[in-house]
Amino acid sequence: MGKHYSTEFKFQVIQYVLNHQMGGGREVAQFFSIPTHASVVMWLQRFEKCGINGLIRQPNQKHTMAKPKFDGSLKVRNPNDINELLRRIEYLEAENACLKKLKELDEKKKRKKGISLMP
Repeated sequence: MGKHYSTEFKFQVIQYVLNHQMGGGREVAQFFSIPTHASVVMWLQRFEKCGINGLIRQPNQKHTMAKPKFDGSLKVRNPNDINELLRRIEYLEAENACLKKLKELDEKKKRKKGISLMP
């Protein structure tokens, strides 16, 4: 999680940029020890758009990606693909059952002898 700067600090940075007629944010970011100039650029854009209110951090403001909408139906393009996937599920379930049984047997043997076949 990044560092959060106060509204006052952001405004000081903006005033410095405007008073010194600086277009870019790299030198300003370096001068104020801000790790990335993108923060300065973003503050400038928000200040130009919304004034001082654009610099106020909104509590619990999260940027999330929009999730694709799912209508609940699956589109089957090729019935053979479905059959192949069902066979794969069946195989993996059988493999899982075998591994569980092997682990169970290994634990029984471990209790008897104190030796483990599987990590």
